[in-house]
Amino acid sequence: SNLNIINNQIDKSMLRENKVFNKPKQINMLQIFLYRSQLKNLFIFSLVWFATIGAFFSNTINLKNLSGSIFILSYIDASIQFASTFIVSFMINTHFLGRKYTNIILCVLIVVNTIFTVTQILPIELSYLSFFNKALLASLSFSKYVHATEVYPTSYKNSAFAFNCLVGKLGATILT
Repeated sequence: SNLNIINNQIDKSMLRENKVFNKPKQINMLQIFLYRSQLKNLFIFSLVWFATIGAFFSNTINLKNLSGSIFILSYIDASIQFASTFIVSFMINTHFLGRKYTNIILCVLIVVNTIFTVTQILPIELSYLSFFNKALLASLSFSKYVHATEVYPTSYKNSAFAFNCLVGKLGATILT
């Protein structure tokens, strides 16, 4: 009987130490502004989300301006996006590239392809460049979803990720 009382008291003290009875500490999104590195990550990812989602939806709207059946063009577009996302899913997990360098490579390719698309320097049909650009944007979108979940601390990962999505939707609204 005394042993049960002692065990009961030990269990209660262990629960209190593990903060089962204590109210958990409230963490909010504003704490991201206390740390310079996290603020830099939030700014960089928000800029990337703004640009990629805005450009992706701009290219999607531009799809109807290409010659041919919209259904066949949409099928080709979706197939190319699936293939590019599949390839990038392997690239981001390799040791020699990783997430950071994969994102940098994709950003550089998108900028170069956009310059070629806008200026039409190369004698390539505009639809091929448009499909290639959408494939790169879809790949970067996939990669940034994976990378963004690893950059932010667990305590406000969801809030920062939601903020990035909000900035991306603003980019889609403004750039289309």
